[in-house]
Amino acid sequence: MQGDAPDTVHDQAGGRNWQCSLSGGQRRLGEALLVIATAQLMVVLDVTVVNVALSASGAVLQLDRLALIWVLTAYTRVSGGLMLLGGRLAGLLGAHRSCSPAWPS
Repeated sequence: MQGDAPDTVHDQAGGRNWQCSLSGGQRRLGEALLVIATAQLMVVLDVTVVNVALSASGAVLQLDRLALIWVLTAYTRVSGGLMLLGGRLAGLLGAHRSCSPAWPS
């Protein structure tokens, strides 16, 4: 629709105008992308360290290749599950309360 502000969207079906602010949101999206990229980097580094240490650990424990694959899969699943649990706790309780050493109080 002509004459609308650049941040106004016109709904053709409903005939309504929707306002959306992009000025502050663009900064927040950039911050979120940075946090997600950093978290992904940490996950890749973690799995890389486990892969490097797994060959030496497997030799000491005399595990075959199939057992090492199971160990890596179990580690990755438990680690991912704990990250999901931590994210859920942070969502429910707030990031400060879920990361505080005195959490139960």
